Amino acid sequence: KLLVQSVDAALTPAFSGMTHADWVECATADAQGSGFVTQIHDSLNGHFPHVANHLSSIHYRFFCDQFVQCFIPRFITEIYRCGRIGEDGAQQLLVDTYSLKTCILEVPVIAARGRQMAAAYSNYVIREMGRAESMLK
Repeated sequence: KLLVQSVDAALTPAFSGMTHADWVECATADAQGSGFVTQIHDSLNGHFPHVANHLSSIHYRFFCDQFVQCFIPRFITEIYRCGRIGEDGAQQLLVDTYSLKTCILEVPVIAARGRQMAAAYSNYVIREMGRAESMLK
């Protein structure tokens, strides 16, 4: 649980940048994603390999499950905290949501040197991030 809280705390600056962005006057959607997505991706790429190296396979999977169960609800909450979101802002957040979904599906596998995650992990990520995507559509 402390490992999850540690990684989650490292994401606070990125989420702060997300909630303080102007999503009403956002320019057209950028396929590269917003700055906060890059920060989250870099942070996860920095933390997950260290965690994977120090935990057994079963404990690492447990860590990943606990992390996404913390991360996705927080991400959805942060979307609500953004306040008003314009049409272009919603499009950008939709692109960002897809990028984050891809990130949290790939980073654990890369960090574990190709060991696949359980199907339940992928199903949970796809289902819950789908909720965020449908909220923005």
